Amino acid sequence: MEDHFYYLCYLDHQLKLRPGKTYTIGRLDCEITIPSYLVSRRHARIEWQDGRPCLVDLGSTNGTKVNSEKVSKATLSPGDRIEVGNSILKLLRVTENNGAQTMKLSDTVMLEARVATLLHDIKDPELVNKITDLKSLFNKKNQALTKIAYRDSLTKLYNRRYFDSTLFEEVERAKRYHRPLQLILVDIDHFKRINDAHGHQKGDEVLTAIAQLIEQHSRSNDTVCRYGGEEIAIILPECSMNEARQVAEKIRHTIHTLSPKLTGLEVTASFGISGFDQQTDTPTLMLTAADRALYHAKQTGRNKVSVDAPLDTLA
Repeated sequence: MEDHFYYLCYLDHQLKLRPGKTYTIGRLDCEITIPSYLVSRRHARIEWQDGRPCLVDLGSTNGTKVNSEKVSKATLSPGDRIEVGNSILKLLRVTENNGAQTMKLSDTVMLEARVATLLHDIKDPELVNKITDLKSLFNKKNQALTKIAYRDSLTKLYNRRYFDSTLFEEVERAKRYHRPLQLILVDIDHFKRINDAHGHQKGDEVLTAIAQLIEQHSRSNDTVCRYGGEEIAIILPECSMNEARQVAEKIRHTIHTLSPKLTGLEVTASFGISGFDQQTDTPTLMLTAADRALYHAKQTGRNKVSVDAPLDTLA
């Protein structure tokens, strides 16, 4: 049986983060000690929120950054890079299979660790500042490449690769902490007719406009991705089935109402919703259920929302 845990990596150290336990990062007498003059005695703290590690700055002198952005508090995700002073800590998610750990450090993580070690050993403050500036430039370039890797070039939504990873993470969290999770699949109605009648360039314009409408009218903590073709997926954590249905209905109505103004065409979309439960407790099962509900919406008239559950079971 597989379990998943978070590990915080710093230099050659790997600290397993136990859910519910608080970890203080600082220069002296902390669970995570970083002996650097740029780190405050009690610099930051890792706590837990809804089963996820959360980083809180403790009023440090030089501040705390996550992925090069200065934060006072931030929920962390696997792969996040935490900057404390001139030191880098990396959050990884580790699969433990019957006690055996599987952890793969990417070349980027290893490079960052080596740079952090170098900065730690250098005593000349001016040289440290020069290397830190260079490291900051590298981090910004790396962030830009990461955004490109996970964004669809046409719609600018997250791509299928990011969707697969995020849905897996959210299903695991829902399973472990018994939290609600819903999935919506959206398909533009008669999209082939748009391409055939108006050309693929117009089809791309319609798809982009609808994608932006969906993203603008989703909840702030939802993840909107281009699933494939003219299909768009929305992952809704901490959301009941009724709430997901309300979100879908709002988006459906918005597309129907605003599409003539935005695209010059009357565009509608169909929606299929599935929720995490005992029958749909894997990403594949949730996708299958949402796809089945979407098919039902298409077959029963389009421009509607369908749920893969009897209406009297919605909560």
